[in-house]
Amino acid sequence: MDTKGYGGRTLSKTIHAYTNDSEHRVIHFKISGPVEEFVSISPSYIRFRGTVGSTPQKEEVRIIPGEKYSFNITGIHSAQGRDISYKYEPAKFSGKRGYRLLITCNRDKPGTFSDRIYLKTDSKFRPELEVRVHGSIFRENNKNGLIPEQQNRKP
Repeated sequence: MDTKGYGGRTLSKTIHAYTNDSEHRVIHFKISGPVEEFVSISPSYIRFRGTVGSTPQKEEVRIIPGEKYSFNITGIHSAQGRDISYKYEPAKFSGKRGYRLLITCNRDKPGTFSDRIYLKTDSKFRPELEVRVHGSIFRENNKNGLIPEQQNRKP
């Protein structure tokens, strides 16, 4: 059962078992239990919004291993990497060992983009962590409320 995203909460699932018993064709089992938090990633995704030519936008993501799951980040790459740059560094947050992921939006033309940053770990439980990144960059004089990719279209 995939428990990704449920750390620190209780997960409940129902299982349907089909039998050859004519009186009980389907038996329903409900499974419920707490899911331990492997890692805290905050925020879990990044959204950039800005205008062409503005100061590059920067965001920070905090990555803190769960109490029972110590791991190291051993590498980083992105799915595309065209509109962002990124780096990670060790950090402490309220005395807890973790990592700071720094992401910069480098897009220099109007439009939208979507990317994913993958962090390799030395953990057998989660060998890779993922942070989603989305962006909407507008023309400087955007007063008509159009989304970025509509700005180049003729009415």
